[in-house]
Amino acid sequence: MGEILLWGAQVIIALFEVWLCYQFLFITVLENDCLDRKERMIECGNIVVVGMMLAANRSILYFSYVAFFICIAVTSICLIWILKREIVLNIGLVTLYFSLVSLLDFLLAFISMVFLQQQFEHKVYLTASFWQVFILIISRLIIFVTFSEAARRKVIEINIRDYKKILSSGSIVFCVILRRYHHFLSKMVEGELEMAGGSTGFSLAVLVAAILFTGMILLKNKEIQKEHAFLISRDEMVEQKYQEMAQLIEKNRELVHDINNHLVILNGYAQEGECEKIRLYIKKISDNLFGEDIEVWSGNKTLDMLLSQKNSVSEKLGIKFDVEIVQFARLPFTDNQICALFGNLLDNALEACERMKGSERWIRIKLERHNRMLFIEISNSIEEKPVRDSVGWVTSKRNDGTHGYGLKSAERVVQEYGGIMSHQVSEHIFSTNLTFFDVDKA
Repeated sequence: MGEILLWGAQVIIALFEVWLCYQFLFITVLENDCLDRKERMIECGNIVVVGMMLAANRSILYFSYVAFFICIAVTSICLIWILKREIVLNIGLVTLYFSLVSLLDFLLAFISMVFLQQQFEHKVYLTASFWQVFILIISRLIIFVTFSEAARRKVIEINIRDYKKILSSGSIVFCVILRRYHHFLSKMVEGELEMAGGSTGFSLAVLVAAILFTGMILLKNKEIQKEHAFLISRDEMVEQKYQEMAQLIEKNRELVHDINNHLVILNGYAQEGECEKIRLYIKKISDNLFGEDIEVWSGNKTLDMLLSQKNSVSEKLGIKFDVEIVQFARLPFTDNQICALFGNLLDNALEACERMKGSERWIRIKLERHNRMLFIEISNSIEEKPVRDSVGWVTSKRNDGTHGYGLKSAERVVQEYGGIMSHQVSEHIFSTNLTFFDVDKA
């Protein structure tokens, strides 16, 4: 009866361990809500097969390198099958997880060695026992609590792909440490080294803590560099949009300056009764002066200038540009924020349409106000459904080092005014919906 209970406990612990691996992946590279039925089956199959293998192995030996690498290989293959990209990053994350779990098992094993001494070999290392089960339960609970706290505080919700070199290097370092301390553990069990579980465990804890601390500093430094690049990129984008609008404003000033001259000429034709000349001259003015004039969509000058500029770009690219706005002059945003919000979202829409090859390309802007609430919808045609992970939309650009800054800049404006941004994706349509609740107060 005791052996059955131990075997059942080992199976539950092993299944829980592999399940925890997927929880780690869900807060790094996987999107839980986006898995289809086939991918769910792959996940469950991975958990069951690897979990049963680990349980069988631990009933014979506390740790096995063969089982360790089989876990990494099978889970990595399943993850690559689901994601179909980022092979190096996926293998690195899986290796990092199982390495940390194994090192924590070693640390607790060294601590238990202090209490068990010579009995450690038979009660933990070579035989399935309640001591072994207790150590494994404590280890997995520590991992579970750590992941739960990290997910709650959004510690790991970063674009993990930007840090794949650091993560891959960390997984290799942990594998080397694992190999070294497994050597110490096995030699202590065989009697070739003194059973110094306390000092060995302490050195392992200090070493792992130092590496994790160094890794956190590197990640933080990388994040600061990205934030700096974001600020520079945001300033460049805002400056570019201001330059575009400044050109439109300057052109309008030239038009206003020429109006007096045009009026003089028209007045002369009128005095001479030259109606046909007046008609032709007015037509010429319309073609030359008002052909690219700013169309009034919203009543807000800055937004109308921006929409006119994007409409002009769309016409040159052969993209249908539809605007549906109830006119009102007042918006809660500054000119700078209008550029950041509408400009970046429309730039993303234009880029998505540019990537389309044969299908009909279009962009649609809807802006409505009901009482104090403001609703904005920017939708566009797409050729294929974009990929989303736990962090956000995965770029299809070749140079993705600074991707996503336009969307982040728009999100900052939404957050500043207490709004909500959501995205809807269908087979050939991508929509961004913005809701602001108290426009008058803002």
